Amino acid sequence: MDAAARSEAARSGGPVKPCTIHAMAGIGGATSGHTWRDHDLVENHARLNAALLRQTGALCEGAVTQWQWANGVKAYVRAAHGKIFLTGDCVQSIRFGAIPLTLMHGGERMRFFCPVCGRGCYYLSEKESKFACRQCCGYDWQCRHRKR
Repeated sequence: MDAAARSEAARSGGPVKPCTIHAMAGIGGATSGHTWRDHDLVENHARLNAALLRQTGALCEGAVTQWQWANGVKAYVRAAHGKIFLTGDCVQSIRFGAIPLTLMHGGERMRFFCPVCGRGCYYLSEKESKFACRQCCGYDWQCRHRKR
């Protein structure tokens, strides 16, 4: 027992119980009260990327493209009327739209609208053969858990 613990024990009338201090990333941060497994991290799941789909022409009206992710998920993507329709391993329709960029170069940036919460986002992650935003899937970024 070190000197500080002995003086605390003398003041309180008994031995001091050891306590564990957990590092937190702010109130309710990424590490508070939750153990993150590899399966809970966004990097370990298939993701739809709005910018990539636009670059390949998959968001053009009437376009049909086939996508396959590293984890084996396959889907056909068909765009029509501001939605993409997924068929194959995932059967789902997802709204998308463009955000005008008013800074230096102008133009627009594509984004999806989460089928669960309706939030606009640039990426949708796969969970149980359905795509949704990271928050609705309950995933977190691996870089927030480097010390785990």
